[in-house]
Amino acid sequence: MRTLMVVFHDPDDDRTGNLNQCLENKKVSVGPGNEVACLKFPDGCLIICYDQEPSEHVQQVIAAKIKEYQPERKLLLVHKSTWKNNIDAARAQHALTGSGGVLEGARSAQQYSHEVGNPFYDGLINILSHSHLADLFPAFDEAEKKNLRQEFSHLKHDVGRTLCSLDIDLQGLVASNFDSGYKREIVETYQGAPGKATSALERVRELVHDKSFSIRSVALEVIKLINPDPTQKQQIGQAWDTVVTLLPATESKPTEIYWILQSLESEEGLNQLEKQQTPDKIFHEWFSSLDEALNVLRDLTTAKIPANTNQTTGTT
Repeated sequence: MRTLMVVFHDPDDDRTGNLNQCLENKKVSVGPGNEVACLKFPDGCLIICYDQEPSEHVQQVIAAKIKEYQPERKLLLVHKSTWKNNIDAARAQHALTGSGGVLEGARSAQQYSHEVGNPFYDGLINILSHSHLADLFPAFDEAEKKNLRQEFSHLKHDVGRTLCSLDIDLQGLVASNFDSGYKREIVETYQGAPGKATSALERVRELVHDKSFSIRSVALEVIKLINPDPTQKQQIGQAWDTVVTLLPATESKPTEIYWILQSLESEEGLNQLEKQQTPDKIFHEWFSSLDEALNVLRDLTTAKIPANTNQTTGTT
């Protein structure tokens, strides 16, 4: 697999000197006035950059090597320390992988420290002492698994937080027998153009289905990473089908759930809602079913990512 690995390195921060020595053995160094150096490997190219905000020259070098090697996997290691011009590692990462960056869309981006025991620091010394970039794939994959778990959890938490307040307000309405004062408070809370209740539902739909960053996109990244067997694929597919049944990516016509939420946005809607039987239970059961379906999907993907994998499939 052709690989392009970009590493930001600060020679002054390498206290043990191990990485500096490995680079010296390869006749490579970076520093002020010498921003970038490239090393050819049997399976790709390693680009060492001085630990500062990537200049236009650095980005041009990276772009040229991408064109030359046509890598199947792009990896980025950013040094954790704050740079001398107060640009931190997160901003550096965004400069390269964000919109318009030469590594735009690359998910295999991690931060590392110049410390013995750090898997990326030790891994860099290993590949410089031997000869294959793929030796660092396990460390990247382990870090990516952790990131995916966290991303899934954060997205699922946002779904629950968004729907929970709607659930509570519906239960409060029914418990108050649609008290006029309570109804006024609800309308004041949710009325708007567009209505805030139905907008919340669309926000949840975005959290689940958005192509760029959502529960769906994270689950797809997991599948690429773990390469599940046919049985796992079937189980994941069934779990996702359940999610889609409860919350389609698009609505051809308003569903009962949409109508219930729309009713919260006007007095007329609440009057109609009052005539229905147990709208609070209908919404709560749907919310609970969606939450459970997302739990199943989580357990089949991020919660069950193998602790170790020899898979080297990455995303670019």
